[in-house]
Amino acid sequence: MTNESHIELDEIQQQFQLLREKLDQQEIVSDKLVSEIVRQKISSLNRDARIIGLVALLGIPYTLFIFNTLHISTVFCIFTTVFLITACVYNYLAHRKLSADKVSRSTFCEVAKETMRVRRLSRRWFRIGIPFLLVWIPWFVWEICTQTGMSEEYRLGLLTGSAVGCVIGGVLGYLQYRKSIRLMDEIISHTDE
Repeated sequence: MTNESHIELDEIQQQFQLLREKLDQQEIVSDKLVSEIVRQKISSLNRDARIIGLVALLGIPYTLFIFNTLHISTVFCIFTTVFLITACVYNYLAHRKLSADKVSRSTFCEVAKETMRVRRLSRRWFRIGIPFLLVWIPWFVWEICTQTGMSEEYRLGLLTGSAVGCVIGGVLGYLQYRKSIRLMDEIISHTDE
């Protein structure tokens, strides 16, 4: 080999080494960016879960007070309270291991696995909640309709208000469920890249 071709080979090797270092730096930046995006999405998901849990917890004394005022049966009150407590516990257990702080200490594979677990539990709870409501709503209507000492106007107003509340709550609940599933799918997608 001539001295000139030896110099060219050295230059090519140096350029290749520089290129390799730049690619390594880009990969590190890319991992940090993905990690930050995933952390933000997990924070949003957990914030929403805490709000839902708080609403369910606050719903317990509220519903007990309202149902007691309306002279709703004790069995119905217990049934509703047990469901709300179960919802709070289930929500907490589903989200307790998915933490934004753990993203930096975990691999993307571990984050994806935990997110898939929360997604599976959320879908399961959705399948539990719908049958519950299919029992609870007619039972509530029956409780109101069988109350004595309540004027028909008051009964009709109470049922109408409850129907509007059920529709609004159902739509908001479904939209929140879809948002959570979408966020989890995005987290899984980012961790797979």
